[in-house]
Amino acid sequence: MRTSILLDDHLANTFRKAAKERGLSLSAFFSESGKAYLNQIARPQSKSFELICYGEGGVQGSVNLDQTNSLLAVDDERFYSAK
Repeated sequence: MRTSILLDDHLANTFRKAAKERGLSLSAFFSESGKAYLNQIARPQSKSFELICYGEGGVQGSVNLDQTNSLLAVDDERFYSAK
């Protein structure tokens, strides 16, 4: 695709110099730069979070977390035994 853009002289010279340093044509430089920018903004930065743990208990050594039925059974026992 052909297109025209207007750049101030200083910015255009900066782009030309950067393209030349990388051994690219100005078109190839803009293409690579555009792809890199779009890849960067396409993946938004994940926000950090804090996992808040509270309550009693801690590690349950007798529960196999790979077997969800045993985990559900432990939860059910706690829930129904308290009533």
